[in-house]
Amino acid sequence: MTTDDASVEPRVLLLGPVEVELGDRRVPGGPPLQQAVLACLALSPGRVWSADQLVDAVWGDEPPERPAASLHTYVWSLRRVLGAERLTRSAAGYALELSADGCDAVVARAAGPAAARAVAEGDPERAVRLLAEALASWRGPALAGAGGAGAEAQRHELDQLRTSLAEQLAGLLLRLGRPWEAADALRPLVRENPLREETGELYVAALAANGRRGEALSELRRIEEALRSDLGVRPGPGLGRLARQLSEPAAHVTAARAVPRQLPAPPHGFGGRTAEVRRVAEALRGRPAGSAAAGRLVTVCGAGGLGKSALALHVAHRLTEHFPDGQLHATFHTYDPTSETRTVADVLPGLLAGLGVGRDQQPADQHERSDLYRTLLADRRVLLVLDDVPDAETVRALLPAAPGSAVLVTSRRSLPGLVAREGAVELVLQPLVPAAGVELLQQLLGERPDWSVESAEQLARLCGGWPLGLRLAASLVLRSTASWTLPDAVAQLVDERTRLQLLSVPDDPLADVRAVLDWSVEALSERAALGYCLLGLLPGSAATAPTLAAALEVGTEAASGVLTELAGHHLADPVHDLVHLHAHHLAQQLPLADRHAALDRVLGYHERTLTAAVWRTYGEVASADGPVPAEAPADDPFDDDAAAADWLRAQESTLHDLIGVAAAADRPGAHRLVVALRPHVTYTYGREAWLHAVELGRSSAQRAGNRWAESELVYLLAPIAVARFRYDEAVELERTATQLRYGEAWRAHRGRIGIRLCEARRYDEAVVELTAAIADDRTSDEVRLRSLANLATAQLALDQKTEALQTVEQAVQLLEQVEASLPPFVAGARRFHLAVHLRRLGELARARALHWRNEDEMRRYRSDEDAWTALELAVIAEGLGDPRAADVHLAHAAEQSLDFLEAAEDELEKLPDVDAPVRPHLAELRRRRDARRRA
Repeated sequence: MTTDDASVEPRVLLLGPVEVELGDRRVPGGPPLQQAVLACLALSPGRVWSADQLVDAVWGDEPPERPAASLHTYVWSLRRVLGAERLTRSAAGYALELSADGCDAVVARAAGPAAARAVAEGDPERAVRLLAEALASWRGPALAGAGGAGAEAQRHELDQLRTSLAEQLAGLLLRLGRPWEAADALRPLVRENPLREETGELYVAALAANGRRGEALSELRRIEEALRSDLGVRPGPGLGRLARQLSEPAAHVTAARAVPRQLPAPPHGFGGRTAEVRRVAEALRGRPAGSAAAGRLVTVCGAGGLGKSALALHVAHRLTEHFPDGQLHATFHTYDPTSETRTVADVLPGLLAGLGVGRDQQPADQHERSDLYRTLLADRRVLLVLDDVPDAETVRALLPAAPGSAVLVTSRRSLPGLVAREGAVELVLQPLVPAAGVELLQQLLGERPDWSVESAEQLARLCGGWPLGLRLAASLVLRSTASWTLPDAVAQLVDERTRLQLLSVPDDPLADVRAVLDWSVEALSERAALGYCLLGLLPGSAATAPTLAAALEVGTEAASGVLTELAGHHLADPVHDLVHLHAHHLAQQLPLADRHAALDRVLGYHERTLTAAVWRTYGEVASADGPVPAEAPADDPFDDDAAAADWLRAQESTLHDLIGVAAAADRPGAHRLVVALRPHVTYTYGREAWLHAVELGRSSAQRAGNRWAESELVYLLAPIAVARFRYDEAVELERTATQLRYGEAWRAHRGRIGIRLCEARRYDEAVVELTAAIADDRTSDEVRLRSLANLATAQLALDQKTEALQTVEQAVQLLEQVEASLPPFVAGARRFHLAVHLRRLGELARARALHWRNEDEMRRYRSDEDAWTALELAVIAEGLGDPRAADVHLAHAAEQSLDFLEAAEDELEKLPDVDAPVRPHLAELRRRRDARRRA
């Protein structure tokens, strides 16, 4: 029950179960008396409570034997949730600091006066919103679960507040000519407080103003009888005046009207949609939180099987009392192959019949039927549920013209036109998160001896959070002739090859995940249907227009159109797990040659784009075909270097997944992609995360017989081994890669092996190998430069400082000669390495000058290397007696990512004791970073 992030602003919820809201999660308030302590503090934020005052407020006349100890325990637990900086303790006592909206009850208290000011300023609609939002904050009885005498008094106060706000809102709505909403606001309070005359008077007035004289008279007689029998008093003047008005003859007599009850049965075992239910219900009641729309029209969209119809029926049944003139229902069977698709003309007769007009009494003309339908709804408050509609025009044809009714629509297609023109509230259903999936499974399975949250979560994930999938998975357990347990169902569904087959009921296409998704695919254009299948060959994260363009062999604009069509049917953006599995199964029906060709095109596109991004970011490229010149590739889609770097960061996960897909299909793109990634993996921290991908690429290169690509990837495994602190393994990998690439001539290229020996702290061996490589004419300038830098490292570790200084000076001289031919990133890295050596040797001014040669890179302070540079400059400035400059450099370094600090600590483990001066600066850097996060 602790908060992991001090930056999350807590919100205390008292208008229902006592909870603390921390971002997107809620933490229970704890034991009953701890809830009472929290309520006292939250209801008066900023007030300092002495221990005695809190004890009196919570326990009243019956404190425990050791009240101070109990209070301390409760406050200690609350501080763990709220943060010690918010729940403070001083000599004077305790105080809770909250933001302006940090307690729902405090906000609700302020709503009444704020609404009164809004009315005085001529803005009654704002007053209505303030009061409606405040009343919507109640999630049940206030302080539910809180104990103690003080909590009981506060509960009564908050109940009175709720009643007062509802009466204020109802009076305002009556003045605005919206009596049906006034009745809605008062109905639950009349039941809870049958003897409160003020509430009853407003409720009777609202019913009368809404034209429901019979109900108003009945309610009036009930109130009068309750006051006489229970309290022995006569009704007040307000109720008397209403009685006289209602006893007067009506201006006209309205014939008895049919009250339609067309809703199908509510869904069995509904669960996991608490937030969605609340949002739809609030919108249908005409007061969606934070919405300026009139509400009353709600569209629920999403892919097939996500539970749109179940949600609509669940909410509709809950709201029957809010629509006393009945509930109408029509389904269009747009995606149901077992029934004919229906039109407005098909459903109107049934709706009119529900409104009391027999089919033989209905006009034959379609337009006349529509006019009669709207006339009958003009003064009624009904809820109309339109299920599985094909388009927005269908909905528009059935919208009631009067404001008293509400319409709830479900569709697999998005209906943005209804949002734009009719002000609809749109809810796009997503798969259930694991916790919500567990809740649904509990509803479906009930109490079971084999129940476990762990198994239920696994089942929810295997079903992709799809409610239809979860219902079918539950049915596997309930109907299995083999007496399956919950773990048995998990074990059966793990296999992706048979999962969709298991998630079906024989001979019932409405209870078959594949069939439900098949109907959506059948509604697509031919190109979009093919695009959907091809997305099944790729990772879900690869569903982008350029990727799909490559797969389909079309332009990017055409591919964007396909994605838009898929998204309109909720089959993309994002591609959910169960949808992706369905697309994958459809893709297997394509000819193998076509599947391989499409995958190869996608891999080729990513290889070309990756090569361009790596060139822009690191100034070098790598190819599975052999050595390539260090020059810009011809195919470069990026506008600038920043866009390339952003693409690299954003696509890392997709590239991981694509390599896995290519390896599983035995396509050469597996090793080609990893080779193209080599500079990126080499020069970034966290390179060990690429281990599996590199091993897949190596196996792919071996199967293809591509020794060059294999050597590239074995070379890449060496720095990954270093990142995993497996230095001896890195030495052997470097040796293997060199032998692979150069065969019997490998000894002429052993400088890289010497570098790995140095990293392994096998300094004597490193000196031998590096000295030989530096003297060998066949060693390239780049490897000779690295060898000199690492030779200096070995010499420093062996306390050969004179030799080390000579080696560094030789390296600096070589760098000046060859830096123009090196990629800028590589030249900067070598310059940095040599500057560190000079600092270690006490050549501080020369070290600083070398760092300043990297001025262009330093000015950005963007990469981890830049942060290291800033840290080094801080150490140098301190050594030169310039603490102000050191502070500036540390401030720059503190702006870098936390990954840098963690990597820096790992790096220090590999550095010799001569780098002790860096450690205190790194500690200061972490302190600053933590302080910045807390702020």
